[in-house]
Amino acid sequence: MARRSKSYDDAIAKEMQDPDFARGMVLHAIEQSGHTVEEALQHAMQSMGIKEFSIKSGMPLQNISDFVNGKRKFGLKNLTRCLAVFGLKLVVAKDDEVA
Repeated sequence: MARRSKSYDDAIAKEMQDPDFARGMVLHAIEQSGHTVEEALQHAMQSMGIKEFSIKSGMPLQNISDFVNGKRKFGLKNLTRCLAVFGLKLVVAKDDEVA
């Protein structure tokens, strides 16, 4: 992630407290910017603040930190828990059912 000013990071972290803003950020990263679910979550977690995300998700701080820093991969169970923080979920469908 590019270096930014602390005031910019603080402003984004504050915006991430709004569930609609946070959900929109994750969806935009996936749908418009072409990021993977994992990349979108990593960016959103970092923007929200790793400690804050750990509290909201109920997941250990170290696990979140390792995931954000690319030292850990999450399986479906943990990805589902992470997406739930943003009011999102994973959906698996047959290829011909995908819009």
